[in-house]
Amino acid sequence: MSKLYGWLEGDKGTVTKASQRVIDSLVQTKEGGIAVMLQANGDYEIWLTAEDPGSQRTRARTKIAEGNINACPR
Repeated sequence: MSKLYGWLEGDKGTVTKASQRVIDSLVQTKEGGIAVMLQANGDYEIWLTAEDPGSQRTRARTKIAEGNINACPR
């Protein structure tokens, strides 16, 4: 199984991450954000997140996409 390698680029620089099994990322703003999970087998999930008014630590999530990148046509 090959290693996963990901990066995020922004106005404050680049953040990188390497993993054997899964990479989770979250880009957030004051109102919400987007979360992406990519597994080594190619499965992915993309979520929209929003602040939960009932808790400062809990974020409501809505799944907007899932699939496998290996199944995408090239």
